[in-house]
Amino acid sequence: MISKKDFRKINDWLWEIPKSFRPDMRVPARIYISEKMLEGVEEDAIRQVVNVATLPGIIKYSLAMPDIHSGYGFCLKGDTKVLTNFGFYKEIKNFRKDWEKQNLKVVDFASQKIIESPILKFLKLKVDRIFKLTTKTGKEIYATKDHPFFAKNGMTPLEKLASGDKLAIFPFEGVPFQEPVKKVIISEKDIKKTLLKLGRKPGQVGFDQNLQVLKKRKVFIFLVLVLFSLARSRILSTVFFMMQ
Repeated sequence: MISKKDFRKINDWLWEIPKSFRPDMRVPARIYISEKMLEGVEEDAIRQVVNVATLPGIIKYSLAMPDIHSGYGFCLKGDTKVLTNFGFYKEIKNFRKDWEKQNLKVVDFASQKIIESPILKFLKLKVDRIFKLTTKTGKEIYATKDHPFFAKNGMTPLEKLASGDKLAIFPFEGVPFQEPVKKVIISEKDIKKTLLKLGRKPGQVGFDQNLQVLKKRKVFIFLVLVLFSLARSRILSTVFFMMQ
């Protein structure tokens, strides 16, 4: 919850939420407003100013005027595929019921690493116009003109892009989401057999420690409640990758 105590008064008409308020903020968030009007601002609107302060490429401050109110932001078409942290994708429209429980795979431009991020908001709305962007490799995406894409010079709204501009594309699309299968695909017994075949024996670090790590991460439970169907060999390779 964001309250007045989170703000720092710059002057009678300017209030700031410092960058230290949230670890992902790149710049402070500022609102040009009187103290009396600040008390009546929607919390969602303040949260949006803070969220804007986390965007790659933002400089100095995230700013809002006295008429600040909650808005809708950039838009993608409902059938746009979105990659989750588990490696499966869902169309945006299918996040409606469980978006608060999902984490996505995103690029952190500051560290240049792939990280996990929660979904901050899910909104559905009608727009007047959408545009189709097609890459040289044949990939297509539909978006509103203000939706940003990572181009050579940083995050760029679609309307500012021109034919021939280069865009960053995430190479892994993911696998389609399927409802969990309540079936044991690989048991602890199967893992032990595979470890023995690899020359690892009970009592050795390479055997006991790996099992303890998997149990601690609840990997066996994850395998029972499989989030997507894959071949047995693919699941095995995933498990051993996690153990390395």
